Parts: sequence; C-alpha cells; structure tokens
Amino acid sequence: MRKNGFTLIELLVTISILAVLSTIGMLMYQGVLSKARDAARKNDLNKLASALEIYYQEKNKYPDNNSFSAEIAPKLSDNIVPKDPQNNPQDPQSHPNYYYTGTDSAFTLCAKLEIPDLSIPTPPTCPSPLYNYGVIPK
Repeated sequence: MRKNGFTLIELLVTISILAVLSTIGMLMYQGVLSKARDAARKNDLNKLASALEIYYQEKNKYPDNNSFSAEIAPKLSDNIVPKDPQNNPQDPQSHPNYYYTGTDSAFTLCAKLEIPDLSIPTPPTCPSPLYNYGVIPK
C-alpha cells in the first residue's frame, strides 16, 4: 500500500536548494545596498563641492575646517549638510560623516566607499586608510 506524500530525502533536497538560493539572493542584495550607499556618498561630495564653489565665488575663499558646516549649509538647496548614509554614532568604530579640509584657496572632501573605485586615485590630503574617495576643486 503506497501513501501519497514526499520522502524525507525529497524534502531535504528541496530545503537545501532553497537555502542555497536564498543565501545567494541575500549576498547579491547586500552588494546592491553597498553600491547604492557608495553612489549616495559620491553624490553628496559632488553636491558639497558645488556649494563650496558657490561659497568661493561669493567670498573669494573656502571656509575653514571649523566653520565648514555652518558656512556651507545655506548654500545647499535643503540647507542641510549631508551625512554618511551608514554613519552610526553608537558604533565606536564608525568614523565621522565625511572629511573636509580647506584653506583659502583649496579644499578636499573625502569619504570611505564600501566598494573602492580603484580607477580614481584618492587625493593625497584624504587621511588613509579611513577614506578612499575624494573630491578636490576642478
């Protein structure tokens, strides 16, 4: 007499296949999230660089390190200096937002990309290894 249903082997094989497929899916999803955060970082730095150029046109100098946020915020469309998409203040290992250093005639904006772009050299004024991507005046 034969009963309808699945054998234990068939169930184990099916569960194993589902586990492998879900693991692959999660890994791909994490990669997509990393790329999206990196794109946001690059966009934020370009936005800040544009605001710095506007500031320079008005004042004939770039803001110093201490007054950067207060001086640049009004030059941005939303009046908010962007923060790193993954910055976690509760994590003691996380580094602060983005890095800015400026003199009267030059500036450097730096960020740490999760997937470094090796085709673009990091400006030497970005502290290594904390930051691996930077924007300087054009």
